[in-house]
Amino acid sequence: MKKDAVNMSKPFALLIARPYSPLVDSETDSYKYYGRLADSELESIKLSDVPTGHIELDRYAGVIVTGSLFDYCAPEHKKTTEQKATEHVLSHVIKEAMDRDYPLLGVCYGLHIMGAELGTPLTSKYGEPLSVPNYFLSDDGKKDPIFGALPERFDAVTGHHYSLAHVPEGSTLLASSRYGEVQALRVGENVYGTQFHPEIDADGLELRITFYSDSYCEGAEEVRAQAQGKKLATAARIITSFVDHYRQ
Repeated sequence: MKKDAVNMSKPFALLIARPYSPLVDSETDSYKYYGRLADSELESIKLSDVPTGHIELDRYAGVIVTGSLFDYCAPEHKKTTEQKATEHVLSHVIKEAMDRDYPLLGVCYGLHIMGAELGTPLTSKYGEPLSVPNYFLSDDGKKDPIFGALPERFDAVTGHHYSLAHVPEGSTLLASSRYGEVQALRVGENVYGTQFHPEIDADGLELRITFYSDSYCEGAEEVRAQAQGKKLATAARIITSFVDHYRQ
């Protein structure tokens, strides 16, 4: 999809892939702030509550998929009804976006389902606790219209049990870290995915330290120490660039 084909009057959609918690409000506020979006320009959709199981992408200038506590690798019999409903809708959305090369930014869980739709396995080999690693852009990342807004090296918050085992065939690697190769990629020209969370700034990190104390977070003070002096909002340039690029 070319940029000039996007209707300025259309809002962006934020696809909520997690059960409701304070993180939902935090994510929504962050995407509005860094996307410079008014309330009317960002429509939040809880994926498990979509009655038809289908989202009309043409209603939106682009879509953003949040992270989630859901474990995509869990056996089907252990998945809740809410998780199954979420994955059903999200799989259709991501497949359609990739088929049409429609503007989409999938964060963490969104990237995992992108990988699944591309036939790429997930692995626990590169799992990371809640932490603030340093990332570096690939040559393609430096030239990318969205990721090119970042410096060559930048810090961002992450926390996940699984990640893509390798770069999916036909996709473009945009960013890596010493903990894992596939930290960001692009499919086609307009479908993006990140393993890290560009929406999490210092306030968002503090909220997650509390929320994830029993799962991803191995030590609150260690995480705070990692974040000390780092410019976490730098990664949010991805959000700003994504929104600016597709509402022009």
